[in-house]
Amino acid sequence: MLKWILQDIKRSLLSRKTYILMLVVLMSIGGQFYMHNESNRVFDEDGVEIVYDSDPEADTERNSIFSILSEEINYVHGLAGSLSPAKCLAEIEDYFGRNEFDPDACHSLYIFDQVYAKYYRSDNQEISNDEALDLYFYLFDKRTESFFDEYDNSDVDFQKVLAEKTLNFDELRAIKNNIKETIKFDLPEFDGIKPRMGVKEINEISIKIVSLNYIISNNLPINLESNLTATFFIAKYINNFFLLLLLLGILAIYDTFYRDYKSGVIKNILTSPTKRSRYLFMKTISAFVTIFIIMALPVLLTALGLYLYLGYDALNYPVYISKRTLSSFTPVRQYSPVISDFFPDTVFSKFETICEVGPVTSSVIEIKNPIFDTVPFCRLDALTVTSISLKYFILLLMGYYFLLMTFIASLNSLMSMLVKKELYNLIIFIVILSVSGLIAKFFIGSSVLKLLPFTFINPTRLLMGTLPYTFLNGVVILSVWTIGLIITNLIIIKRIDFTY
Repeated sequence: MLKWILQDIKRSLLSRKTYILMLVVLMSIGGQFYMHNESNRVFDEDGVEIVYDSDPEADTERNSIFSILSEEINYVHGLAGSLSPAKCLAEIEDYFGRNEFDPDACHSLYIFDQVYAKYYRSDNQEISNDEALDLYFYLFDKRTESFFDEYDNSDVDFQKVLAEKTLNFDELRAIKNNIKETIKFDLPEFDGIKPRMGVKEINEISIKIVSLNYIISNNLPINLESNLTATFFIAKYINNFFLLLLLLGILAIYDTFYRDYKSGVIKNILTSPTKRSRYLFMKTISAFVTIFIIMALPVLLTALGLYLYLGYDALNYPVYISKRTLSSFTPVRQYSPVISDFFPDTVFSKFETICEVGPVTSSVIEIKNPIFDTVPFCRLDALTVTSISLKYFILLLMGYYFLLMTFIASLNSLMSMLVKKELYNLIIFIVILSVSGLIAKFFIGSSVLKLLPFTFINPTRLLMGTLPYTFLNGVVILSVWTIGLIITNLIIIKRIDFTY
């Protein structure tokens, strides 16, 4: 049996069609690199590209550090201002203006200016990246003190409820303990600033802090997300080219049975019903190996090359997916609302967002920016997400692809036994895929679509929760349909006459 499978794989790989498919895969890999490079280009207000005189990676990393730090600085400034008379804020032209004001009457803002102002700008070379990061973690520790104090002083039942709702609670606790042991700041004036925070705010901080702590703990670049590490490459490639990979998979296997019809191999199967089912099993294995070699192998080899070139990767980098997508048939949100100052929600589909999806590495409610009609950005609400590692995210995507291809292979086996021409088989496949996609788009949210396999084409959107279905929903429906097709194929293959 193994020898026959290897011979069938060899025949598939040596065909002209395989060379064309492999070329398309390689071109799509090149397209991913192009998309990555374009996303990292920087332009000024007039649309002219900015070319760095120094090392762009170093500049980008420093800007990233001070960007996240400035958010905390602004937050502390607001807290300091809230503890000062209103006239203190009015007397300052900007956050760090040097206007004269009474340091006794405006004590908090005065201390803020004296202590924090020097950390605000990334072009201040007196401040090192390490100092800026230390301050960032220190401010995080200060901001979350009240929440953890409330947790520690509450009863066991309340602690259990709170911990279940809070993202990465144990990791946050470990990070806070590490801050107290390793980071020393002498800022007693701000000991009294302890804002009350809810679970949502804690989760938003958790997404930033856990990711940053992972980067620092593993000595990785701060701007890791903008780098094309092996795992980020795979995740982004699958997300961008999943539909193409699905179509290429169909093209790779649609004519496998017809080659056997033409070569006469099928005549050897007619002697025994038992051998027919065995033949069907061998063809399925052969199709899977062929798909893996054509689709997955080039991607994995490219990822390996990236790992060897960079010398590091982000296997355990935390990404965020819908909280219930792996455990429920019902998403946290039945649809994704669009918030816009210019357009009502009715302009958009009831269930569709206007944004691109994952892997999610930040958390903000979906907002259309009203300024100059800029491109909207949106990610999942922090209350609706859970954290998984990037490697697990990729395993889910790849596993889902091969589950979908198992369904496609089973459907192909059925079509190959019922349709006498491979061209007709391919046309029917494409028509089914196209019509199903249109139905899923125009009737999205319908309960009937939860039972149809082609509703669940995009695994990234299922994981992110931007569809009114869940990843588990897709896995179960595809599995049920696949099992049904396999049983149907086993029944038909024992009775069909292969004399085409």
